[in-house]
Amino acid sequence: MNLPPIIQREKLLFLWLGSTICNLRPNNSLKFLQQIHVWYVEDGRVGGGILIGADLVKDQFIVDLAYNDTLGLMAILNQNFLRHLNHEFKMNFDVRNWRHLASFIVKKQRMEMHVQAISAEIVSRGEHYLKAGDTILTKYSYKYTIEQFVAMLMKAGFTDSKIWSNPQNWFLVCHARAKTASPENLQLDTPISYIKIFGLIHHLGMLMTSFFDRYISLRVIRKMTWRIICLTKCYPKRHCRSRSARQI
Repeated sequence: MNLPPIIQREKLLFLWLGSTICNLRPNNSLKFLQQIHVWYVEDGRVGGGILIGADLVKDQFIVDLAYNDTLGLMAILNQNFLRHLNHEFKMNFDVRNWRHLASFIVKKQRMEMHVQAISAEIVSRGEHYLKAGDTILTKYSYKYTIEQFVAMLMKAGFTDSKIWSNPQNWFLVCHARAKTASPENLQLDTPISYIKIFGLIHHLGMLMTSFFDRYISLRVIRKMTWRIICLTKCYPKRHCRSRSARQI
């Protein structure tokens, strides 16, 4: 791989390629980037960099074509969410009864993916009735302008941004360096090695929020999620004890 000299000179580089950051809400993306910056600064890793990819705002026709491709690959990927629920949680979704929906929400600069029931269906785990036309949200994908993405990096504590893109400006790869000062109003006591676990939990939660918030007690979900966090030791034990004491 032939990397630009500015990247080859980095002694420490946080690598996050693809456009996974676009699956987070912008405020969560900012918090994540701030946490990475604090990890650099608080542990004396001043001068480290980040190499990150993101999806850019583009003509709506191009976006719609990508998420509603003629081969139906995105539909298969979306419906696989139901297969996963059937396999992992012993549900009984009839995958053939759910169609793929994807639309771009201009005001929010994001693509939304749903699955929609073609006809009424009774799903196990409490015998829940789903009407024809009911939808389950499965994915967000936010789109940024170059200026918006660079501004978010600067707000998180990164500077000297260098942008690479394709000729059509459909996506970007950005390199930026951590400033010496920590971002304002941020306190971090979670090790960076556990931030990835939070990201996985967030992504799974985002996929299943629409279904579980409607059909399963939110209190139970929060309690289960918190136990997972504590068991994986991705949060200081003192917080686990205090949170348990409050009976979430």
